[in-house]
Amino acid sequence: DCNNYCYFTSPTAEERCDAFQGTCGGDNLEGTDNDYDDMLTCGTWGVDETLAEDVYMVVWMKDVDWSRLASDEHELIRPVRTADDIARVLNDTGTEDDSGEEFDTASLDSGIDEASEYQSLQETESERILRNRRQFMTERLPIMNTNAGFVGGDIEIDLLERMIPLVAPRSLAPHCDSYLMDQLTLLLGIDNMEALRQTDDPKEQADILLEACDSSIDGVAGCGVVRLSLSRTTDDETYEYLDAIQSEILSFTDECEDKPEEWISRSMWQRERIVEARTITVEWECRRMFGQACDEISEQTSLVEGWQDSIVSAERWLDVDRAWFKEVGRYNPEAIDGGTMMSCWGDPTDPTAKFSEEVGGDCADDNSSAHRDMPEGPGDLVGLYLYGEMADCDTCLDGIDNNCDGAIDCADPACAPCFVGQGVGCGGGAESPCAQGGCASPDQSGKERMYRSFGLIMMAMFITIIRRREKRHTA
Repeated sequence: DCNNYCYFTSPTAEERCDAFQGTCGGDNLEGTDNDYDDMLTCGTWGVDETLAEDVYMVVWMKDVDWSRLASDEHELIRPVRTADDIARVLNDTGTEDDSGEEFDTASLDSGIDEASEYQSLQETESERILRNRRQFMTERLPIMNTNAGFVGGDIEIDLLERMIPLVAPRSLAPHCDSYLMDQLTLLLGIDNMEALRQTDDPKEQADILLEACDSSIDGVAGCGVVRLSLSRTTDDETYEYLDAIQSEILSFTDECEDKPEEWISRSMWQRERIVEARTITVEWECRRMFGQACDEISEQTSLVEGWQDSIVSAERWLDVDRAWFKEVGRYNPEAIDGGTMMSCWGDPTDPTAKFSEEVGGDCADDNSSAHRDMPEGPGDLVGLYLYGEMADCDTCLDGIDNNCDGAIDCADPACAPCFVGQGVGCGGGAESPCAQGGCASPDQSGKERMYRSFGLIMMAMFITIIRRREKRHTA
């Protein structure tokens, strides 16, 4: 074993795209990062997609009496609990000030509306989209006056799901992460959630989220680590699943469906979120093994007695509640049931050691403008997701497969708006408007890569239309 504090390293370990070398003494099979963009050439949308790309995250688990459930493993449909349902349970229709007196929020809402109208006259479209996202989250929290949450003794455990992922809701995807935010607010309380919103430091996020892992609190089974494996086609399968079911699962909210730029697979786990989840995982392992945060551990710090047996496997919880992973990842969740992940990406107790922030997804290691988190063309929803606006046509004239979908410039359906009506495209010769940019159409077996971006957009629009029609018929 070449790393006692990394469960997935050994001479016989399977090499995977996870930013650490699994096979001790073997070749580095995870690809390279010659353009220093922290994206490796393995994994989904990378040069080598045969190497599975893994993401690790921490989940909180409720103490469950499994004897009351069926003995056979099965998937349960999530009950529908809206913010209004929660408010009724709490019997709290207003918001309390510091004195304990309730006050009407209607006047505040009016002020927000007037301010928003004034702002909208001066802002760009991208600024408007980003402001609406922030406002959606800001307005949602007061609906749920959870005070100190479950960890503070102000919320009954019945309001919580059996399992809750401990990862911060994305400010860029509030509509798709709304139920995650609701559950974390019930678990952690208003003040903790507000602090979580105000920081983008993964270590500070870990300090807040991991408060929930105190197993001495009645009703808490503990926290565990789950491995997710990213896949290019998972989102297509999710659409097929959604089309097949007719029940209301909160992971598929109408608000999320109406925001395809939030829904698409590539925006679910981009580099920033992978690193955040990785950091929280490492911080949890430090606390589980040493009882302290990673930066508080010294050579004199002793291991917690019995830490080897303290890990809680999330396997049973995953068997009955996989719906979460249709919302936060949807990528083959697998419970980690032994060892530790503390030092897989570097020694977190050594302030001089480098913590690996590399992820997969680089299809051109000689150019930092080409990886799966880069948008290409005004039809690429990743640009709308990340920046609140579509990429301009410059990305369709640079001769680079910016978004790593296998189609370059005018061969990419996302670039179609740049060439509509001009009568030429790839193969148009010297007169082609994209010829000077090195327009190319590489071999794309089955055409699935070439049409992925366009297909996702059309599929999202089609499902939204169908769902709206169904609602009108049932109304």
